Amino acid sequence: MFGIPLGLIGSYLLYRVAAGERDLGYHLPWEAILISCFFVFVIVGLTMSYSLRTIGKQNIVETIRDDNI
Repeated sequence: MFGIPLGLIGSYLLYRVAAGERDLGYHLPWEAILISCFFVFVIVGLTMSYSLRTIGKQNIVETIRDDNI
């Protein structure tokens, strides 16, 4: 939620620095934004599936006993 707006601001600031006094016409990097969002969802999905598989293999009662010792 914070990364996209901050990234857009950073992208515009980099454009302003690179353009200097010339007006080159700024456009939003939609392709880069969509690719980044896609890979974030893929990485989060893989992480969650790995975590759920790991938790599913554990015995809950033994885990609670081990935590109380």
